[in-house]
Amino acid sequence: MPSLWSSRWHSGRREWSNFSFRRHRQFDAYLVTMHQSGTHWLKYLITLMMTREHQLPEPANISEALIIGGPRQAPRYEVEPRLGHSHTIPSPLLKTMLGVQGAGFPDYLVLVRDIRDVLIAHYAKWQQHYDCSFSEYIRGDVRHRRFEKDIWWDFRFLNNWGAIMQAWPARTASVQYEALRSQPREQLARVVEFLALNLREPAAAIEYALANAGKETMAEKDISPYGMPVVNNDSRAWDDWYTTADRDWLTAACARFLKHDFGYNYADWS
Repeated sequence: MPSLWSSRWHSGRREWSNFSFRRHRQFDAYLVTMHQSGTHWLKYLITLMMTREHQLPEPANISEALIIGGPRQAPRYEVEPRLGHSHTIPSPLLKTMLGVQGAGFPDYLVLVRDIRDVLIAHYAKWQQHYDCSFSEYIRGDVRHRRFEKDIWWDFRFLNNWGAIMQAWPARTASVQYEALRSQPREQLARVVEFLALNLREPAAAIEYALANAGKETMAEKDISPYGMPVVNNDSRAWDDWYTTADRDWLTAACARFLKHDFGYNYADWS
């Protein structure tokens, strides 16, 4: 396990040089998500609600940016509010900028998921490219050179956004993927309110989106140009992936390096 100094050095040199948040100001609200946290599902649910509201064609591909754009990609349809999305890990400077009156930054909705499931989902998607065991992958590369994303990326994402949410609770909110799965109506109602979607019939819009965003329906529209499908049908449990040594290592790593756990207990494997 790397030292605390090494982890902070390799993380800090990336965060302090990341000024992508300056491009967020073209949006009214911004969705930031962990990788493999249900990003496409939540974006698709929001898109269905908004296309229904504005009587627009629905996406033929779940990856289409019809309603939710990005810093370098404007959404196809110009509707209010203007919504953006990214997996970005923000510079600590964003915490300061949010407090500057008139800075014009959007509100931020942060989608998170249990790190243990995120690691499984990412490895299942990328294992042929990584050519290593799951046990080796979960320990990651603190230098951020070997993997597209690993546990050190997750720590950086959660710690930085957690600090921003702690400083500016009125400008930020979080949604757990697990809560979105178990309580979809309640959580989508929170999303609708926070993003100020201004739906005339929010309950009906939520029901419509949920009825049309099941895994089978989304899989039919999962047209990936990279040969890696977005929709994940792997249902294996933690016991099928994590050895006892893996569990001990991950629990210890979370206790040492994770400052903001977003309500997850990484010492509990039950």
